[in-house]
Amino acid sequence: MLEAVSRRLSKEKIYDKLSNFDLHAAVYLYLISRGRAKNNMKFYVDKISEIALEITGEDVKKLGVSEGPYVGDVLNKVLRAKVEGRLRNRGEEIDYLKKLIDKKNVDRLS
Repeated sequence: MLEAVSRRLSKEKIYDKLSNFDLHAAVYLYLISRGRAKNNMKFYVDKISEIALEITGEDVKKLGVSEGPYVGDVLNKVLRAKVEGRLRNRGEEIDYLKKLIDKKNVDRLS
């Protein structure tokens, strides 16, 4: 695992590689790592692991999306945008969510 994070990586790549890890495991990896891997692990533990959505599946459903896998998919896209630093608050999350849902409807009609 440390080899996968031992090179220069974007926030998104660090998130992709570590988001399924338990935070305790990530801290352990940070403690035993060196160099670039240690920097990436520290960034994940200190910054990325703290990022959470302010919206929920209920917000997605209020916008007319039926319950199902798409709700999780769209929430993951919003979280990814937040990890990338494009969203800072609930209002921006809702606006981005609306764009994703509108895009899905346009894609479905194409």
